[in-house]
Amino acid sequence: MRSQIAIILICLIFESCNDQQINTKPITPGKKTTIQQQEAQRLLLPDTVISILVKEVSLKHSRPLTNKAAEKILYEYFRNKGVIPGSEVPAGSESDQNLLCVDYDIVYQIQSANLSGGIVSYWIGPPDLNGHCFQPIKAIILNTDRGFIITNEEFIPQGFVIDSINENTIYGYEYECGGRGVLRQFRVTLRTNDEDYFQYKVDLKNHDIKFFWKDSSDQPLKNFDNLNRWLNKHGKQLVFAMNGGMYQTDSSPLGLYIENGKVITPLNKRSGEGNFYVKPNGIFYITKDKKAFIETTDNFKYNSNIGYATQSGPLLLVNGKIHSSFKQNSVNVNIRNGVGVLPNGEVIFAMSKQPVNFYQFARFFKNAGCKEALYLDGFVSRIYLPSQNWVQTDGDFGVIIAEVSAK
Repeated sequence: MRSQIAIILICLIFESCNDQQINTKPITPGKKTTIQQQEAQRLLLPDTVISILVKEVSLKHSRPLTNKAAEKILYEYFRNKGVIPGSEVPAGSESDQNLLCVDYDIVYQIQSANLSGGIVSYWIGPPDLNGHCFQPIKAIILNTDRGFIITNEEFIPQGFVIDSINENTIYGYEYECGGRGVLRQFRVTLRTNDEDYFQYKVDLKNHDIKFFWKDSSDQPLKNFDNLNRWLNKHGKQLVFAMNGGMYQTDSSPLGLYIENGKVITPLNKRSGEGNFYVKPNGIFYITKDKKAFIETTDNFKYNSNIGYATQSGPLLLVNGKIHSSFKQNSVNVNIRNGVGVLPNGEVIFAMSKQPVNFYQFARFFKNAGCKEALYLDGFVSRIYLPSQNWVQTDGDFGVIIAEVSAK
């Protein structure tokens, strides 16, 4: 994953209470890990699925994360943020409330088929902070191409206590120290980003991406099976395909559609109901010299070098920022597909495997490194991706974006 999360400045008045022994199962090696601090509130639900946000996870040099190594990583990480270990607090500064220090607690190892690391437990606050109700913070350390690194400073709220880990599931509870009681149980299933989405990355210089709508008889192709049959007649075959934007009842594109340099339907700047009209919406287009772009509808300028284009909405990312209307905890979930463009010009096509909201879908593209991304459609979404053992040939939609090759 990727993004660093700012240190939480904890300004709490802690009420001392007597120790209470809580019977818990021992922590066992688990599987998978985490998300951003912003995701914490979702854990108020008994069952939650969260996704790891580090893209360079590696098992090339998989080895257990020891307590000694975890402590060193933790202290180095916070030293870079101006927070020193508690053991290094200068003499006479113990009561300085403006000074923050960090103290290591313990690490719970994670070792699975695709993740290696652990959940590290630690305290952060003024040097003289104490009290039995002061729960440690939990962060994630993972083995990446850069070695073990902290991927998230906090992935569950501070009041939640880990009880046990079994494979990819964390069991725990929210404990209220003052009242000496368990408020609720929780279970968190941890997944990697790769597991949540079908994704296909292409370098346009090496991949033949085309847009399709109708066959040579002027009939809408409507699905990948029809497209593949039509291609076979012309000595070609499908490598990858995805529905490519919203359409009307007659399967015609709802917005701008350009195929082989020809404008088939014009730019749609109207206002209306539905996702297409959530502004800003935009256009995904590919030039004749094989360069991909995503542009807002308002800023789009037609030029004769455009080979293919499809208009849809809303835009998921604009200049690296998630659409301002998306809500992190929205219950508006659906299977969704979309497209993003990376700074190096490569294109990522993606479809969620499970229903997700717009914020989650936009965050996927942001975490993948895209600066611009466009939503294509929802429950009608299909993807043809035999290289990942996933082939959907049904469907009834308009534009199809596809990679083709010689048969």
